[in-house]
Amino acid sequence: MPLSARRRHGGEVSVPARPHLCPGTGKTGTNTVSSCVLIGNGWNTYDTLAFGDVNADGRTDPVGRDSGGDLWVYPHKGDTGTDALDSRVFIGNGWWPANWTTIRLADLNDDHKIDIIGRADKGDLHGYVNAMSTDGTIIFDNL
Repeated sequence: MPLSARRRHGGEVSVPARPHLCPGTGKTGTNTVSSCVLIGNGWNTYDTLAFGDVNADGRTDPVGRDSGGDLWVYPHKGDTGTDALDSRVFIGNGWWPANWTTIRLADLNDDHKIDIIGRADKGDLHGYVNAMSTDGTIIFDNL
């Protein structure tokens, strides 16, 4: 269930300060989403959001990059509204917006865990695999 976003000039997607969860209905046409529910405040501190099941619990977790280049994941708890997401967890630093123009999440090595893909300012792609420990600690290593 994605967070809402608005398209800005030049094709950039802006992150709303007050994101809403708009659950899918399974229907088609104009009835594909039901009423949106507020799930948090202050998300305008992140210049980039990505989505994936980072902690392998079967739920989609938002990952945000702050202005200091730090990545944070908000594990989805399965609840609704402002109780949907758990407290943020630090997952990496050095992802400065000027150096990393794109950050995406995908399973790069077919282990059924979400990994991080970053495109550097010169166009190189870098992969970081999810090496989550057995106690659930989220760790990313170079691919």
